Amino acid sequence: MRDKVTPRERLYIETEFARRNPESKSQRSDHIAALRKLIAAYPEDLEARSILGLALLDGYDPVAKQPRTNTTEAFGSSKGW
Repeated sequence: MRDKVTPRERLYIETEFARRNPESKSQRSDHIAALRKLIAAYPEDLEARSILGLALLDGYDPVAKQPRTNTTEAFGSSKGW
């Protein structure tokens, strides 16, 4: 199926594969890397940016009461970094 879709659709398929690859030891990191690749190729794709923003959310550090690193980046990705 990957050979019958547009290059953008192929990148979306690859991001989902990275997220669900049973052989990967770091599915989350692989998924984020694939989303970054998609956004680098199609920076105007707001849906991809939104998905990346959600994937990056790490919450807040309860001791420092500050957003964790990926959460801070997530805020930026949804605003069009």
